[in-house]
Amino acid sequence: MRGTCSNIEAHECFRNYNEDLHLLQVDNDHMARMIPRNTYEENSTLNTEVVSSKYPKYSGDAANELLIELVQARPSLWNHTLPLQERTNIKKDALWAEISNEMGGGDMTVKWVKEHWKYLRDA
Repeated sequence: MRGTCSNIEAHECFRNYNEDLHLLQVDNDHMARMIPRNTYEENSTLNTEVVSSKYPKYSGDAANELLIELVQARPSLWNHTLPLQERTNIKKDALWAEISNEMGGGDMTVKWVKEHWKYLRDA
């Protein structure tokens, strides 16, 4: 599911969403993120933290394989033959955020996902 969603909660990236525990934040670039309700403060940098998942985390080979699958499913992150309008920084940032959410958030922030992908790609 790409582009706009009629029901954002139905998107696979938000399958761990629990209305009692999380808020959905949509930033100026229309990127949606789950944030913990208990840490939300108006205009706070805490609002950009990725939600820690209460579900099992991926680690080791499982995390590597999942990351490879998730990146492979998003050609805009790696296929330089696609038109530039499909590979804008805003779109790529949104795709990295999707991957972070799908991997369960927590320690697997957008920064970690990008750096780990670079490590796997260059290995």
